[in-house]
Amino acid sequence: MEISLIDFFYYFDLTKSQGGLHIMDMKFKPCSGTKKNFDDMKATARRCIDAYTGMLDPIYDGILDGKKEPRLTDTPHSISSGYRYKGRFIEGNLDTLETRLQEMFGKEAVDMRGDFSPHLQQDVTVSCSFQKGGGSLDDIEVIVKFNMSHVLNVCFLRFTQKLEGLRIEPDPGARIGQLEQMLENTVEREDKDYYEMLMDKAGSD
Repeated sequence: MEISLIDFFYYFDLTKSQGGLHIMDMKFKPCSGTKKNFDDMKATARRCIDAYTGMLDPIYDGILDGKKEPRLTDTPHSISSGYRYKGRFIEGNLDTLETRLQEMFGKEAVDMRGDFSPHLQQDVTVSCSFQKGGGSLDDIEVIVKFNMSHVLNVCFLRFTQKLEGLRIEPDPGARIGQLEQMLENTVEREDKDYYEMLMDKAGSD
């Protein structure tokens, strides 16, 4: 599988150890196969979708109290299909959460800051869209949107960075770099003065 990450958006909001990385939106385009073989492009997109659902399924059926719903959007010009995941933390599972995530994603991927309230909705959509009428290489997109607690979002950031055959385009690469810097700067201690940290950094640039 060869696929390009062409867009990346994130929202980060941290108060002491609460909050953190709330939202990630990712957009991919297949870059394997040929323009003449639209089916190859769809197969590559399918493998990307399968990579994410292969990790999301066990999270929403065990770690979270959740469900997976098929999703279809159809317009005269395009069609999009995929899945929406909705769930909440199970209070009785929080004691083993770190260990279970480390087993799935690796120890280095797990950042146990953030909110773990069972009242918070953990929401993800994974979809593939393309234009009707034959399509072309540029029409197919895979879109993955994460609206989860910090620990889960960071796990899927690390998972994305290790996707087989992933090519990260310059703009999303720069945004991921900014996010990496923020994660590094805010992980040291809960009482850190982020205002002073950012003002000092701005004055030194």
